Amino acid sequence: MPRLLALACLTAALLACTPAARADDGCPQLPDGSGLRWEQRDVPGMVFCKALADDGGERFSVVLGKALPFRPDNALAAGRGAIDGRKIRWYRGGDAFRPDLVIRETLLRLGGGREAHIVVRAPSEALLSEWTPLVEGLRFGAGG
Repeated sequence: MPRLLALACLTAALLACTPAARADDGCPQLPDGSGLRWEQRDVPGMVFCKALADDGGERFSVVLGKALPFRPDNALAAGRGAIDGRKIRWYRGGDAFRPDLVIRETLLRLGGGREAHIVVRAPSEALLSEWTPLVEGLRFGAGG
């Protein structure tokens, strides 16, 4: 429950923000040909990036910052992968308001104390399998 409360507080703070002017100030590079675009919101100490498809649907999100609230729980481990040449472990997530969603999340350590919390929220296992390679194709700049 504390994890859900922390996530709810973070979400509320992010929704209250206005869009940032430039997506290259923080969001990672999307894979070529993905057909996605970033919606970016800056909050003190964090950047929230939402990958949107042409239809406006969210495919995944990335929160960048230092000392992010997400901490992996090995009991929820759900597979391995790699993002930008870094090995990662995926974890099952949950949403009490949308129990129908299939959620996978990971924490990527970027160096310099920076982290990226990446979340894929799909309506089915099939779409999760389709969207995960897009996430694994992300590229973080020299600062991340």
